[in-house]
Amino acid sequence: MIQLKVNGVEQSFSGEPEMPLLWYLRDILGLTGSKFGCGIGLCGACFPCSVAHDCLKFASAILLVIFVGLTFFVVSIVRAAPSPDGAASTATFSAKCAMCHRPDGSGSEVGKSMNVPDLRSPAVQKVPDAQLAQIIFDGKGGMPPFKSSLSEEQIHSLLVYIRSLHQKK
Repeated sequence: MIQLKVNGVEQSFSGEPEMPLLWYLRDILGLTGSKFGCGIGLCGACFPCSVAHDCLKFASAILLVIFVGLTFFVVSIVRAAPSPDGAASTATFSAKCAMCHRPDGSGSEVGKSMNVPDLRSPAVQKVPDAQLAQIIFDGKGGMPPFKSSLSEEQIHSLLVYIRSLHQKK
């Protein structure tokens, strides 16, 4: 038997302990003002903690679990789609870089004849973003400068694209 105090009145319940508190309040006690809440434990409407003493501990634990879950979900999305507009990044890379670097970043025959690096390699992947952006902006060796033909946003999207190439090796 479960003992609890509802609206200042002692109550006892001898039914199934798995019954949600909301059902008990609405169906057995007739307190139909009680409504179904969020359904995931944020508001406390569906959990016994709404009348228990350690409600804050329970709610804090639920919020922590949800926060951690959402954090990993967002990180997974960011890794799966590394740029806001992956199609535009791919199109820019294909138009400006793929002739020498190939679409996969490994280097075409033309590029290899000019000693272009494999963009998937650890050596390139370790180069700081600022340095890679400067190379794209000013050019290097046989690579032409793109300062007059690419916006800062396009250069940034190329950096993100280049960083994603290490997974394709």
